[in-house]
Amino acid sequence: MTMIQCQLCGETFDGSAPIGCESCPMGGSCTLACCPNCGFTTVDVQRSGPARLVARLLGSPQRRPHAHTVADTPRDGVVEVTGFSEMASDSVALLRAYGLDIGRTVRVVQHRPMTIVEVDHTEVALERDLASLITVAAVNQSSARDL
Repeated sequence: MTMIQCQLCGETFDGSAPIGCESCPMGGSCTLACCPNCGFTTVDVQRSGPARLVARLLGSPQRRPHAHTVADTPRDGVVEVTGFSEMASDSVALLRAYGLDIGRTVRVVQHRPMTIVEVDHTEVALERDLASLITVAAVNQSSARDL
């Protein structure tokens, strides 16, 4: 049994249990593990030789912090905005005018053709480059307020 902690929502799950693999074109033969709580995909270090080598050389990826962004968030994921990484102040001001500010809870509606997030019943379209600069933290679905 391989226990994996999701890097997006923090859920701990059995990585050896095929979740969603029956509908995946890879058919479970890959080295990825999908979180049953939020759907975030991560590499299962125990099944991937290159990942084991990197973990041995750099330390376990489970212990290394990673800033998650709106672009990383799965569709229908609910997250809290934690910052704006390397973003111009005029872009930050524009996002704040639309209600997208630090501490706000947002839901990702879609990623293609553009990333669309919903905040306070308002949908905001973001280019992928901009969505990858908005850092977020997972929010417990049951405690998220109505968007």
